[in-house]
Amino acid sequence: MWCGLMVNPTMIGEGKHVNYICGNDSGAKSEVVRLLKTFGWKDENLIDIGDISGARATESTLLIWLRVMGTLQTGAFNFSFVK
Repeated sequence: MWCGLMVNPTMIGEGKHVNYICGNDSGAKSEVVRLLKTFGWKDENLIDIGDISGARATESTLLIWLRVMGTLQTGAFNFSFVK
């Protein structure tokens, strides 16, 4: 995710896109969630994907993110899930 979007999630799609949380320290994860909420993130858009091994999964999205950014010519986009 582009840094400008992380600190202003309502910039696109009324903030209805995802931000992943992962880590081994539940206190640290809670603090990250608290900080993200100060930026405007809603609980329903924060997805806890578990322990620190989830970080590898988030890093792997860089390949598609870079291709989309090149096509759109902007970093002001993010992914969302429909279920």
